[in-house]
Amino acid sequence: MILALHRCSTTAAMTIGASAVCSQPLLACSQPPAGRSAVVSSSLLVPFAGLSAQATANFRAVLGPAEIAQMAIARNLFHASWAVPLILYALTEKRPRLFPMSISWTIRRGVPRLLNNALWTAGWTILLATVIQATGGFGAIPRFVAQMFATGALATILCPLGSGKRLQDAVHWIAALVYMVDHVVMFGVLGMKRGFLAAFLACFALMAACQPATKPDAERVLARQSGEDGSNHRARGENEAAEWGFMVGEYGLFVSFLCGMLSGVR
Repeated sequence: MILALHRCSTTAAMTIGASAVCSQPLLACSQPPAGRSAVVSSSLLVPFAGLSAQATANFRAVLGPAEIAQMAIARNLFHASWAVPLILYALTEKRPRLFPMSISWTIRRGVPRLLNNALWTAGWTILLATVIQATGGFGAIPRFVAQMFATGALATILCPLGSGKRLQDAVHWIAALVYMVDHVVMFGVLGMKRGFLAAFLACFALMAACQPATKPDAERVLARQSGEDGSNHRARGENEAAEWGFMVGEYGLFVSFLCGMLSGVR
């Protein structure tokens, strides 16, 4: 991340054209909703993805009660996809059990991983189907949403953390970074209220501040198994605070995004 990326940095390049969306009759016939002062400006957040403020506002304008209800179901599934594995991790993970830890660590294997994958995939399937239904499947917005779905699947399903393979772990972190950047773009697409964006960015800042003082979860497990962890009480305390900060920031990113997901379309 530095969002979900724990030890890697890269730049996500997204070049999706918006002209196709603007040309669709369904979207072109609608005007942007009033009262945009309280929502995130699409023109500020997503010009690099080719998604104009007009196109994203028109997309939101054609979302009816049925589409919004489907998006609410997707949001609830996304909430379950992080909450259920976290509970199972706390109850079933063998010692030495890391706590605090990254989300990727809790869903790296076993039942928590399977449930995360199933709930997350179900949520994305519903969300993508809703976007296709609203747009007719044409234009920049459904392509962007499909790209976000595919990138998240690459990070969490095809290349999960903890495989022990350096290349696969590198792909995981890079895809996780792009996926988190996509979340920032989605703030503009869905026109979420700015308070949720402020919370999202505050969590990002917390993660960025804590990340340099943290160690990869796998290294922490090895240290505990070898008895090396805790040899320096002060250093351990500083690291533990950073690990807590990183965990709170990472979970906070997702919670703030999901809580605000429908704030701009109701």
